[in-house]
Amino acid sequence: MGPRRARWRRLNTDDKWWPIERWAELLQRIQRERPDAVLLLRGSREEVPMLDEVRAATHVTNIKNVATAGTTLRQLYALCEAASSMVSVDSGPGHAAAALSLPLVVLYGAEPPLYWLPRSPSGSPVVAAGGAPVSLRADQVSVDTVFNAWRTIAGYKRAA
Repeated sequence: MGPRRARWRRLNTDDKWWPIERWAELLQRIQRERPDAVLLLRGSREEVPMLDEVRAATHVTNIKNVATAGTTLRQLYALCEAASSMVSVDSGPGHAAAALSLPLVVLYGAEPPLYWLPRSPSGSPVVAAGGAPVSLRADQVSVDTVFNAWRTIAGYKRAA
């Protein structure tokens, strides 16, 4: 979420941007599937205002148990150890989650998942949604696609 990211969002040139309304709808579907789950929107401190926008959109749809957190890398690693699954855009935190064997869905823009999909050392599931040649922008990926990908990883149990 560097200074260029705000400009890319304003000009609609960020191929990894997924609309806030879609994040809110995804969270709503996940909550219906797992009513007791705590849904955490995590990012760097600079991303917290954007995460708060997503959380505000979830209040419109009456989603409960949604929190935002601006974390350090060490805190991210701890969250990955405690989490049951993760949905992420193609980013460093997604690669960290896979390295820690967290079941993961990665949302792609123009980059091909065939080359960039994170790898898990334990074989925990890592599923791509979008990316070349299927799509060239994350906003071309539907909520159905991401939710169905999440459902394929949601039941995976990590080794203790």
